[in-house]
This record gives sequence, C-alpha cells and structure tokens, in this order.
Amino acid sequence: MLLRGANGFIRLAEGARGSSSPVGRTAMNLPGITHFCVQATNIEDVIRPLGATGFDMPEAPIDLGTGFLYAYAWSPDGLVIEAEGAPFARVEPSRWIGHVAFATHDLDRLSRFYADLTGGAAEFSPPLSNNPNYDRITGLKDVNMRAAWVRGLNISLEFWQYLNPPTARRSTPRSLADTGFSHLAFEVDDVASAHRHALALGAVDLVEGGPRFGGEAMWIRDPDGNAVAFVRWRADDPERSIASLPHPHVIEAVALQFSAR
Repeated sequence: MLLRGANGFIRLAEGARGSSSPVGRTAMNLPGITHFCVQATNIEDVIRPLGATGFDMPEAPIDLGTGFLYAYAWSPDGLVIEAEGAPFARVEPSRWIGHVAFATHDLDRLSRFYADLTGGAAEFSPPLSNNPNYDRITGLKDVNMRAAWVRGLNISLEFWQYLNPPTARRSTPRSLADTGFSHLAFEVDDVASAHRHALALGAVDLVEGGPRFGGEAMWIRDPDGNAVAFVRWRADDPERSIASLPHPHVIEAVALQFSAR
C-alpha cells in the first residue's frame, strides 16, 4: 500500500515479524532508519490522530528554543513517528512530511554520503548534551549526541550519532521483511546512472532487490547497510511521481520562513 501525502509517499507492508501485542518503545539510538517526521503549523493536528490510532506519546511537546516544538510517538509495534510543530510557518498544507531520520555510528560518513548522492549539502549541529529535555524527548538517559541534515527537493534527511548512550555499528544488515522502517526510495530520471553513482560513493549493490514498485528499480545498501531504492515510474503511471503531489516544495517554503524569522 502506498500512502500519498502532501510532499511524499509512505509505503506500508506487513512485516514478517509483525505482532498484535505491544513490543515497547524502540530505542532511538539503535542504528538504522529510526523514524519519519510529520511537521505541522499546529502540532496538535499531528498529535490528535496519533493518539487516536494507538500511538504512545510519553511526553508533551517540548520547546528547545529552536522555533519548533518536538515530540516522539511510538506505535504498538514499536515504530516511531516524530511530531514537529512549526508555528512560525504560513504555508499550505497545514501538515507535511518533514524528514526521514537515521541513527549512525559515523555521522560524518553517512551524512556526506547522502549529500554527495543527492547533490545537496550536509549541515552539522554542535554537540548536543547536558539538557534534560533531550532525555525526555528520546526516552534515553544522559543523552549526548550530534546531528546533521541534508535537505532534498521534497523532504529532508536527518542523521543522529548518539555518543551517550552510543549508537553501535550494525553487525548485519536488517532484513527488508522485518517490521520497521526498512528502506528509503528516491525517484530518479535514470535508475542505472543513480545506481552507478551510489556505488562510486561507497554503496554496495543489493542484488536481490526489494519490493516491486510498479516501475523500474535498482537497489543498494548505503555505507551503514540501510537499503535504498532508485525508482523510475512508468510513463502511464504519473500519479506515483513526486511532481504529481499537491505540495512537493513545502519544506523549501518552511525553510525560507524559518530563516526570515
């Protein structure tokens, strides 16, 4: 199932290790794709539907003095969605996908890989520590971490390296069939060229591939082992293209308004 949002798509599939019983809160410092973020001009517009569908949000939205409000919500099977409020934003729509987030043992390597892959630039935070609000948001203790961001055309990519408690190096890649956030997909004009470019940057070919999208696709694993697809939709299936979405450039508008505050 492909969910169509204001500025991106989310693919839903039943995991091989799914369960109807709660599994608890997934630790935010575990390596891999940790969550995706829904931003809104009013954060309650994200919180209300999450609560109504069984997500657990241990903390009320927290203001870190950045201009945004932050809260994490855990689904019964451990998936995490971040709610972010952007009260300064004057944009349409009122809700949109903000970013996809990774936790990594090597922040510099992974963020620069995606910057080079997308032709963007990695922006790094200073060390983030000694703030009890970080512990409240993440559910971890004595948090010390670094972050980086790469802004794409329709959404951003976010990267976290937890120094305490540390993000470990993943010993084996996670299966695409496991319950959780299994992969990231980029829409491209030339699948083979994007695939070659990724390999030249240090990715590994994922020969067996993953789910079929209904178009041409090739797969890689990034330097951390996360699965990534490059997809080109069929010409007779334009509704799956980013260009067909109602607000594909909303994050650019929000970024401009944030800078102009």
